[in-house]
Amino acid sequence: MSYLKSTLDTIIRKSFYELIGEEIHIDYKESKKYSLCHGYMPKSGWYINVNEELSKAPPAVVEGGIAHELAHIVTEKQYGRALTKLGKLENISRKHKTVNERNTDVTVILRGYGPQLQSYFEYMEKQGSRHRKQDGLSVREVATLLPSGKKP
Repeated sequence: MSYLKSTLDTIIRKSFYELIGEEIHIDYKESKKYSLCHGYMPKSGWYINVNEELSKAPPAVVEGGIAHELAHIVTEKQYGRALTKLGKLENISRKHKTVNERNTDVTVILRGYGPQLQSYFEYMEKQGSRHRKQDGLSVREVATLLPSGKKP
């Protein structure tokens, strides 16, 4: 079993139990556009693509990114595929994208992966990724929502 698959399975068992039994493919992919992304393919199920650059990142960073994508998948499963189609409107509506991403980050924190999410955001900033409001919570906002001193 690959490192990514093992990490995915652990996160699902610990905090995303409603995804147990779901077909979720995960693999490293080269991309200049994203660090992680998810989607659904009708015949083969869900997928999470992880940028190859994250293969060099500490485990907590990868865990935070995967937990974030799993939170998106849970929301899409809850509200149906229509939400995914609505997500395409994110290109039109920054407000929708901002609310969606912030809610996703809060979900990750509530499910116990807040410290890893913070590690992921800090790592991405160090890699030169500029955080925009529509990307979700900031590193500082995540830190304020965590018990003090909580580390992954």
